Amino acid sequence: MKRVLIFILLLALLALPLTASAENTYKTYFYDVWGDPIASPDGYDVERTLSGKTLGIGDFSMPQDLFVYQGRVYLLDSGNQRIIVLDQNYQVVDQIREFHRGEETVMMHNEASGLFIKDDLIYLADTKNERILVSDLHGNIQKEYTRPKTDLISDTAGFKPKKVLLDSSDIIYVLCEGVNVGAVMLDSDNTFLGFYGANRISTTMELLSEMFWRAISTKEQQAQMKKYHPVEYNSFAIDENDFIYTVTLFNEGTSEIKKLNPMGNNIFDEELTFGDLKSGPEIGYTEFVDICVSDKGYITAVARNSGKIFQYDRDGYTLMIFGGVGDQSGTYGIVSAIEVFNEDLLVLDSSKNTVTVLRPTHYTELLHNALDLYEKGLYEESVQPWQEVLRLNSNMQFAYSAIAKSQVLLGDYKGAMENYRIAYDMEGYSEAKTYRRQELLRENFAAVAIGFILLCVALYVWVKIREKKKRGRQT
Repeated sequence: MKRVLIFILLLALLALPLTASAENTYKTYFYDVWGDPIASPDGYDVERTLSGKTLGIGDFSMPQDLFVYQGRVYLLDSGNQRIIVLDQNYQVVDQIREFHRGEETVMMHNEASGLFIKDDLIYLADTKNERILVSDLHGNIQKEYTRPKTDLISDTAGFKPKKVLLDSSDIIYVLCEGVNVGAVMLDSDNTFLGFYGANRISTTMELLSEMFWRAISTKEQQAQMKKYHPVEYNSFAIDENDFIYTVTLFNEGTSEIKKLNPMGNNIFDEELTFGDLKSGPEIGYTEFVDICVSDKGYITAVARNSGKIFQYDRDGYTLMIFGGVGDQSGTYGIVSAIEVFNEDLLVLDSSKNTVTVLRPTHYTELLHNALDLYEKGLYEESVQPWQEVLRLNSNMQFAYSAIAKSQVLLGDYKGAMENYRIAYDMEGYSEAKTYRRQELLRENFAAVAIGFILLCVALYVWVKIREKKKRGRQT
């Protein structure tokens, strides 16, 4: 008996570290329709953490950006003035330590901050050198973009590109330090094409009050007043349809994430909220530092101040929030970039000098599958995945709405009303109720028609009897 007890005790001790390692050090949540934070199953697990040491190439130094191109990850290790190339197994396959222009060797500045690759060309935002270097995948310089000829970029701001991207027409979009009127647009000849998608100034009571006093003040008094300017974008990303997604560090009163069409207009609903709400775990405004978009349209952004990762669907609906600041696995110091690689998320930490590889859990796989089917209009096929999502997360109100929409198309209006009610989707509930009312009318049409006819006959008989009695009294 004693040996049996010892054996059981040993098994329990061996099981303890396994249980602890399976639990993430951060909590996952989202917000319900009332704006309250609701716990959610974990959406991603830490698959591994990469560092220069684990890769055998020496420690990273202030890494600033990530980019995925043709099955490889390009990491801008700015402090070491190099670009590190990883394969799909996260093994080093190349390093670009210097650029070449013929016989000349050109070095990037150790504060370069942006990376973009298209058509086998690397576009490097070499911030402090005030240029965009364009090279092939081996570091041979093809072009160099410097400050374009225009009076619309002030001399004080200069041309300090921090992020760069290209659309399908090869128009170059550049986010520059000190430029708050949108992205600088250039053509392939370095010709200035204008500004793209400037942030609007938030209309707050403070601003309205300031405008009133400015209108009645002298020039001397106006010079001492606070000046309001649009907030510059901190980073951006582009999808296959040329929609550009932007984030700002701080933009009180307006969307901190925007989805801009080719005209530079935000197509997200103005009522959408992004980041943590004031009722949430993080009080105050979320300072988004970077954003990425998957091939299937899932939007993931990361916050500098909280280390939180926020994932949204194509329409900006919050799917999950997780991460945080800390020293444990899955928490961060100062995040500088986020990127999606296949289904993994890559989080670049410039203070820890690491890349955290996050792999989707079974819950996220189910959620994304249900959303993919739903977005394709395969509502009936999406019901089972949505039910699986609800089995793991009964608080996912969007799932109830999605199932209800499928039920409406399948003619189950009563079931749709119930699911819309649970989701607090009043518009959907009203629509389903209208269909249900019409359905009840059709189902009971014969009885209603017969009843109406009998009522008409009874009314006719009653009128005739009254007329007969009335004639009898007159005689």
